[in-house]
Parts: sequence; C-alpha cells; structure tokens
Amino acid sequence: MQTYGIGDLDYYILSGVHIMNKARSLFNNNQIQIDGFILDTTWRAIPHYVLSILNACFCNSSVPIAFAFGGGETISLYDFLLSNVEKQLDINFSGRYLESDDGPALKSIYEKYSVIQLSCVKYFIEKF
Repeated sequence: MQTYGIGDLDYYILSGVHIMNKARSLFNNNQIQIDGFILDTTWRAIPHYVLSILNACFCNSSVPIAFAFGGGETISLYDFLLSNVEKQLDINFSGRYLESDDGPALKSIYEKYSVIQLSCVKYFIEKF
C-alpha cells in the first residue's frame, strides 16, 4: 500500500468506496429502467491498488455509479462495494443481473447477493 507521512507518523489506506454524486438520481428517475449492472476490475488505474468499478446498465449503455479500491480482488472488497451501494442508494441487488468474470471471490458475491450472473463474452470465449 502507498504510505502517507504526517510528521513522524506514516499512514496508509487499506480500501475505500466512492459513490458517484448523481448515482441516486438514476434510481429515482421513473423514466429510466436499470436493466442490470457490470462490475469490472483493473490494477492499472491506481498504483498499488485494485479498482472495481460498478456500472448501471440502461438503454443499451452503462454509466459508472460507484467504485471500490483495495489490496486485492477479494470477497471483502466486493462485499464492501455492493453493501455500501445498497445502503447509500437504497437499492437491492437480489434478482438483478450482474455481468462480470468468474473469479472465485465474485462467485461468493453472486450467491450472497442472489444476483443473476452474466458472463463477460471475453471470459466465456476463454473457457473454450
């Protein structure tokens, strides 16, 4: 983890979640129907951290609504992201579509949140 010094003390951030300022308006808008979600993870955006970005899908497009960063692609990081999004945006992922890869941590999250998993085409083709 990246360290930050204040005086003689060093600090580091383990993880965090950021929910986009206007994300709530997507779920309060009666003219937009959220069809599902995409969850993608990258190690390239923030040095020393993995970044998981959650997108809401509607009208054949998607928009990022939140992201989480942490030390690895873990159950706790994905749970941290989804639980905060549910609580802060007052939504429920149960029975909703979620497209992502098939990593072991994500499989546990699919079960915990009772989401309907859609496999990303890239990972689907790689299985062949």
